[in-house]
Parts: sequence; structure tokens; C-alpha cells
Amino acid sequence: MASASPSARAIPWHRRMEVRVVAGLSLLVGLSLGAALVATSRVVTNRSLVQGLDRLDAAHSAFNALIKRQIEFAAAQTRLITVLPVFRAHISDARLVRDGATLDAMVDDYRQQLKAQFCILTDRNGNWMSKPGWPPGETPPAGLRSTVEAAVAGRSQNDILSIGRTLVLVVSEPALFANEVLGTLTVGYALDDAIAQELAQVTHCEVNLIAADQLSGTSMTGTGRAELAGLLAAGKLQPQASQALDMQSIGGRRYLSGAFPLSPDRPSIGTDRMLLLQDWEPTELFLSGLRRRFLRAGGVIFLLACAAGTLFSRSVTRPFRDIAAAAGDIANGNWTRQVPTRGSAESTTMAVAFNEMSTHLRHWHQEAQNRAARLEASYERFSSVTESARDAIISTDQEGVVAFWSRSAATIFGYVENEAIGQSLTQFVARSDQDACLAALMSIGTDQVGAAFGRTIEVTGVRKDGAQFPIELSVSVWQTGGATQFTAVVRDITERKRAEGALKLLNDEIQLQRLRVFKATMTTVQDIVNNLLNGLQLVHIEAEGQLSAEMQTLFDRMIQEAAAKLKTLGDLETVKEKELAIGLGIEYPGGAS
Repeated sequence: MASASPSARAIPWHRRMEVRVVAGLSLLVGLSLGAALVATSRVVTNRSLVQGLDRLDAAHSAFNALIKRQIEFAAAQTRLITVLPVFRAHISDARLVRDGATLDAMVDDYRQQLKAQFCILTDRNGNWMSKPGWPPGETPPAGLRSTVEAAVAGRSQNDILSIGRTLVLVVSEPALFANEVLGTLTVGYALDDAIAQELAQVTHCEVNLIAADQLSGTSMTGTGRAELAGLLAAGKLQPQASQALDMQSIGGRRYLSGAFPLSPDRPSIGTDRMLLLQDWEPTELFLSGLRRRFLRAGGVIFLLACAAGTLFSRSVTRPFRDIAAAAGDIANGNWTRQVPTRGSAESTTMAVAFNEMSTHLRHWHQEAQNRAARLEASYERFSSVTESARDAIISTDQEGVVAFWSRSAATIFGYVENEAIGQSLTQFVARSDQDACLAALMSIGTDQVGAAFGRTIEVTGVRKDGAQFPIELSVSVWQTGGATQFTAVVRDITERKRAEGALKLLNDEIQLQRLRVFKATMTTVQDIVNNLLNGLQLVHIEAEGQLSAEMQTLFDRMIQEAAAKLKTLGDLETVKEKELAIGLGIEYPGGAS
């Protein structure tokens, strides 16, 4: 057996256990770290979203508190003004009411003292008397009219309204004398950048006050402010559901955004709202740092896992390598090769089992070699017998298909071995004798001796050129591997048949000569007896009358006995000729002449 080269036994690198363990650990560590990173990122993101929502809620609450304080302050200051005698005199004295310049100057002075954007003075019927600071040409919104009407009815009223694309906190107070409403004073405070910046310092988020998709006030500056205004103008920041969170990219930064109503007790009207933006960059920085830490930790874990996995896989594969090396040596003929018993209990058990197996293999290999040697010697003897025998030796399977064809068989039948192997034995027998030949084979059972076993049958053989000749066939049966095999010894008996024919011809000639001699002898004997009978008869005639009666009787008896003998010889000749003719195969026509 040719030994396998080291390269032929080498395991490709991508199929080595170390590589697979490293790949598996890489996948496991990668998936674990990825899952942990994703889970942690989600937890941090969700926590940041919750904290962002809390901050936005806190900012909204701070805005509401700021508006409430502003309303309370404005309402208190406005009530102080409405109780002043000079104020009441100007709204109740018809002569002073007609002096519009003086009235405007007074109301504008109050506006400046209150630091309001505008002041509106009305009579007891709600008719505007003075409106310093009011945007020129601006139509009073319905909300403002409702606020004034409530003050005319004697109730303090406030609201946040969009006036001239600016959000304004409107506070309206009635001027009362006893239970009589003399008029109303309404002040408006613009919710502009100053308010937004003040609120941003408290809430630590960007505050944007939006009126009809226009910025009324914002804490943002620079490109962020301009981009936000552009998004609002383009309608890309549509009103959201209350406390709905969204991510927005504005000015190159990402923000967690939330839209809130301007009034604490009712939602904003139309598109007026407060948009709070919580900077998401700290969360992203934290997540980036977390990812880096995870990657560093993952790299360290991966290296440790790879080193441990490589050591482990090598300790696991070392027994296999030892067994593979031992198997290679055994395959190359080193049947004494043993595997070292080392390592874990499992490795030791496997090595001991392999060594026991190799010991048994060595025993059976030696046994197989001995049997092979005996079989080879037996085959040599069989080959010597079959090749030197003059008779043809043919072996067939149970179906009569030729499996062995000796040299003498090739000489007798004219077929070489490769032509005869695989053919039916009956192919070499004349058609008239094929059934008899097949019956002779089938009559031999696997567990008993058949009718043809131990005897010889004669059939007619057929040579390759079609010539027929007599053969003598002796059949025996044997088994190997549970299969029945037949062996036939075939002898060409042409010469024997020819000699038998010649011998038969010679025997027939001898018998014919015997017949001729017998006939000649019988003829001579008959002639002698006949002559004797004639002589007796002649003597009887010549001596008639001269002999006594006693002598005459004697002569008569002798003549009768001679005649009987002659007849007996004639019958004997006839029978003997008939027997000899039948024995020689000659047609016998009848009796002797």
C-alpha cells in the first residue's frame, strides 16, 4: 500500500477545529456584544427619551409658571391702575374722554410703567377709547374681543393670542366703582426672544414660541434660528399631538422635540404652540463613548476567548491528531504503533480503546496474511492441477454461468478464457443435450448429493467453429460465502468413441466368420450323416430277405435314428444361424437349405 503524503493528510486551514472555534467564539462574542450594545443603547436611549420628556414637561411647567406669574403681576398692576382716581376720572368724565391726546398720553404712560407691548382702554360698553402700542392696521382677533367682553362683564380675563404674527399675553381687568363697571384696561405682553431665553436658562433646553408657523420668540441663534424659521415657513414642522416626541435635525444638531400648548388650561388655537427642543448631542456622546468602551472590552474579551478557545481546541484535538498519526503509521504497515495515553479521562479512554483496536487489527492482519499465504499455496496447487490436466475443468455459479475456464477447456472447445467467462455452460453443449446438462446441474442440491453427483454423463459438445463432438461430463458441487458453485470435469471422448466403433466392427466380422464356419461345419456333418443314412438304406435294400427279422428291425431302427439325427442337425443349424445373424445385425430370411 502506498503511503499517503503529509500534504494529502493535512487538514485545510478553514476546516481545522482551532479556526472553527475562533470563528464560533468570534461570532458568539460579536453577537453577545452586539446584543448587549443594542440592549444597552436601547435602555440608554429609552432612559434618555424618558428624561428628555421629563425635562420637556418640566420646561413646559416652568413656562406655565412663568406665564402665571406674569399674569398675576400684570393683573395686580392693572387693578392698581384701575382704582386710581385719575384713571376713573378720565374714563368717567365726558370732557376728559373727549380729550383723546391726553387720554392716549395717560394710557401710554401706564403701558410704559407696566412694560407692556400695548394697552387698550375701553368704556363700559367695550368701545375702544385708546390703544397705544397696538400694531397699526391690525384687526383685533376674536380672542381679544372675548377677553375685553369678559372684563366689561366685570370679570378678570387673560389669554395668549397671536397678534401680528407675535404671541402676546393679554390681561384684561375691569375698572369698578362699587359694582358698576366704568371701563376696562387691557395690557399685552409680547412673548418674544427675551421670554424664550429666560425660560431656556431655567429649563436647559431650546424654547421656541410659534405663532401661525412663524417664530414669535426663540432661544436659538445663528443658523439654528434661521433653519428653524425656514422649516416652519415650509410647513415641515406640523403641529404634533400633545407631549408627542420626535427627533429633529436643526442647525447641524439633533434635538428631541416636543410641542406643548401655550395655555396651561386649554390647548393652543390653530398652529400657535410652544416647541421645546432638548439637545440630543450629550446622549449621542454618551452612546458613542459607551460603544467605544464596549468595543474595547469586546476586543479584550475576544482576544482572551480566542486564546482560551485555541488552547482548549488544541487540547481537544491533540488526541485526534495522535490517533490520526497512529492510523497513518498503521496504514503504512507499522502494525505495532500505539497511541500515547495522556490528557483528560476521555482522551485516555479513547487512546486505550484505539490501542486495543489496533492490537486486534494486528492479530487479524497476521491471521489474514497466514490465510492469504495458505490460499495462495492452495491456488497454486489448484492452478498446477488445472493447467496440467488434459481434461477441461469448468466452474459455474448456481445458474450455470461460467466462472472459471481452464487452459484445457480452451483447447477442447476453442474459446479463450475471457470469451467463455460469463457464458452459460449450456452454450458449449449441443441443443439436443442442453436440457440434460442443465438438469444434471440443477439435480445437485445445496444440502444433499444430486442424481448426477458421483457419476458421469455423456453429451455432445460444440466447439467455437460449430463442430460437434462427444464429451464426458462429471459434475460436483461446493459452496463459498453461502453461494452454490458447480465444477464440471469435461473429457473429449472422440478417440474413445472411434476406437469403440472400430472394435465393434471387428467383433461383427468375427461373428460373421463364426457363422460361416458353423454353416460349413454343419454342412459337412449333415453330408456325413446323410451319406451314412444313404449307406444304411442301401445295405438294408441289398440285404432284404437275407437278414433275420431281428437284424431287419435293428437296421430299421438305425435308419430311423440316423434320419432323426439328420433332422436335429438341420434344426440346430437353422437356430444357430438365426442367433448369429441377429447378434451381427444381419437379416435372417429363413431355414437352411
